Amino acid sequence: MSELQKPLARTDVHLVSFTVDPDKDTPEILSGYAEKLQAQPGRWDFLTGGKSKIYDLSRNGFKLGVSDGAEENGTPVHSNRMILVGSSR
Repeated sequence: MSELQKPLARTDVHLVSFTVDPDKDTPEILSGYAEKLQAQPGRWDFLTGGKSKIYDLSRNGFKLGVSDGAEENGTPVHSNRMILVGSSR
């Protein structure tokens, strides 16, 4: 996604990365990732939140794969997929 920032500079495309490990990926950790990847403020955000909400968004909103782990509905796995979400304007 870091490579997309420059070609998308003159568009209204906004990049968003969601953690699949909110217990580990605190806002401070995500800020470090953003800095390391040279995320442009206002262009690319790294988000975290409540585990159940993130897992529900991943599974039921984005339809991404989940592990067959011990949790009832599985745990979201890291994905290299990008999901295009249209504007609500």
